[in-house]
Amino acid sequence: MNFPKEGTPLIRVAQNDEGSSLSWIFKWTPVELLVVLHTVAIVALAPVQTFYVIDETAKKHGQKHIIRHAEKSCYPGNTTNTSHINDTSSIIQKESAEIIMYLGFCSTFASVIPIFLLGYLSDFFGRRIMYIISICGTMFKELILLLTVLLRLPIWVLYIGQIGFAFTGTFSGSMVQIFATVSDITPPGKKRAFRITVVQATGMLTAAITHYGMGYWIWTERFSEPITMTLAISLLTIFLSVFILRKSSEHDSQPKSLLGPLKLYIRDTPQHRRRKLLLCLLVFLLSSSCLQGKLEYQTLFLMHKPICWNEFNIQVMHAIQTTVNTICVVGIVRLFLKFTEDVMVLIIASISGIASMLILSFSVNSWMVYLHVIFGFVSISVFPVMRAMMSRVVDPQEQGFLFASIAGLDELQAAVSGVVYGKMYTGSVDWFPGFIFLIMAAMFSVALGGSLILYKWLKGDNSDRI
Repeated sequence: MNFPKEGTPLIRVAQNDEGSSLSWIFKWTPVELLVVLHTVAIVALAPVQTFYVIDETAKKHGQKHIIRHAEKSCYPGNTTNTSHINDTSSIIQKESAEIIMYLGFCSTFASVIPIFLLGYLSDFFGRRIMYIISICGTMFKELILLLTVLLRLPIWVLYIGQIGFAFTGTFSGSMVQIFATVSDITPPGKKRAFRITVVQATGMLTAAITHYGMGYWIWTERFSEPITMTLAISLLTIFLSVFILRKSSEHDSQPKSLLGPLKLYIRDTPQHRRRKLLLCLLVFLLSSSCLQGKLEYQTLFLMHKPICWNEFNIQVMHAIQTTVNTICVVGIVRLFLKFTEDVMVLIIASISGIASMLILSFSVNSWMVYLHVIFGFVSISVFPVMRAMMSRVVDPQEQGFLFASIAGLDELQAAVSGVVYGKMYTGSVDWFPGFIFLIMAAMFSVALGGSLILYKWLKGDNSDRI
């Protein structure tokens, strides 16, 4: 196997094609525009579904407008039936957590194979068609959620939308095509690391603005309006992807075996590439399980006593958290990469994650919640740095499978960890609501150990700087 060397572009333009319009298009492919549009749709859709589930669960137990007035469920004032209200609040928390947990499990576990398949096939048939398939799955989920809200269908109908969303790769499947396209059009090394960082930062900044806007919109409890907006955005995304995305490269043969690219993690090199790839993957998955798991149950945690935030406060906090993370990913990571190796960024990110989770687990007031955002601002940088590190050492024909394997395994761990965290939260919400964040701090500690081992392996090894 011939591995790409540092500074060698994955797209090799023929001599007579240099300066051609095709070369210019590949060089300036505006994938960030697609990221912005799809991120708006996904980030807007997620809190709508979450708060709709919480709202419907609360109504079933006689509490209306809990989204606006979560404080009243925690502190009912002079109400004589205080113990009953507090018991009902705990029941709503547990039932909502169970529904959210299983909805997440449907979309994550069932999406693993589709993500692998779409990423693998995109290396042969192009990124465009596989990306459009993923967006169609988003539209299916949007339609199911819209029908559920308008027709007042039972909550279980949402599982149909989640499964359809999963079979087309979910949001991770679409991002596989985006990251693979970035690898196609940029040379390996720090340039690719920064371009992947810019792509992720673009999505994060878009998510921050969307979180803030949705805080106002969901407050009105008009759930059908934002869902309709996301449908229109998804249609526009499909239209623009036809003109923006191209094939990664030309291949003379058709794919022979779906299991063929697994040699990426099986075959080794004299520089021990396999163990480094596997350790990078382990650190990535451990960090992802913490950061994704926190987002799933942070909303319920903040609505519960003693913090008792309403929906608007939660969405504003998410917006601030995402904005701080964006500044870190674009600015701090870029600064670190000028003076140190990328593996050092991973070590700093793990330490940041540990501190953040510890503070959140013991948070009892608003200032502690915002303090955890400040301490955790570097933790998100593990994603772009790790993707860039791993993409440097694979062949052009394996880029799609690499990002598909990362995304697919990430969805698999999200399915497992989501259920585990959900059971932990429902079991500990009465006596220690922040217990799951304490467990996440322990997981980040394991990721820190893996980063330190990786640093030791790479220290002084200039032949295979992964």
